[in-house]
Amino acid sequence: MKQGFTLIESIVTLVLLFVLSGMAVQLFATSYRETAQSVRRTADQCRMVEVMEQLVADALSFQEHEPLDALQSRIAAHRYGDDVRILVTPVFFEAGTVTPVAPRPSAGQGARLGRSAPDLLLIAVEKNDMRLSRVYSN
Repeated sequence: MKQGFTLIESIVTLVLLFVLSGMAVQLFATSYRETAQSVRRTADQCRMVEVMEQLVADALSFQEHEPLDALQSRIAAHRYGDDVRILVTPVFFEAGTVTPVAPRPSAGQGARLGRSAPDLLLIAVEKNDMRLSRVYSN
């Protein structure tokens, strides 16, 4: 009686081993790429929260002044960095209404309403395809 494996059994075993190992390598490579994307998104979110916290702290520190003008000058001076996009939208309300005058009112609209400070500031921080928004009121 012969002992051992035939050549065909050995070749089939090796082919199956190569196919399974190729599948495992592809699975781990995909997991690695997805993990890297997740880490990058988390880092971007942390950066957006950091910038938003700076913006809110600055807006609170300018309560006796014009927070809109102060924030816009700091944004123009790139105080918060160049890696994020910051949008500050002033919102004015007509007296006795809950409807904003315009989605993006100009400074002239505030003067038309008899005040220069907006009722609300909509602050948004954008990075890549993500957006973090806050509403700030005096």
